[in-house]
Amino acid sequence: MVSESSKSYLVKEVDEINKDKVFSPLENLCAFISNIISASNPKFPYPTSFASTLLETAHDQQFFSEHMSKLTDNKDNQNHKSYVLNYLKYLTFNLTK
Repeated sequence: MVSESSKSYLVKEVDEINKDKVFSPLENLCAFISNIISASNPKFPYPTSFASTLLETAHDQQFFSEHMSKLTDNKDNQNHKSYVLNYLKYLTFNLTK
């Protein structure tokens, strides 16, 4: 899923496919995360954009950490999931404070 996730919606037919609400689970997850961001900082101006960025960043950094390490700061090749989680925590808590 990590390596293929964006391929599901980065297609020419995305608008047509989305008419059938195929991406509702992704949109719902993004809305859930956005609500948490807004609850923790009501003045944060971009909760939905940041939520979708976090999801996509999680996928990208996991893939990069495992396969293209020069695109990450996981220089010690630590556990890929831990690296990504720590990175996302750092971004989130520093950007939304």
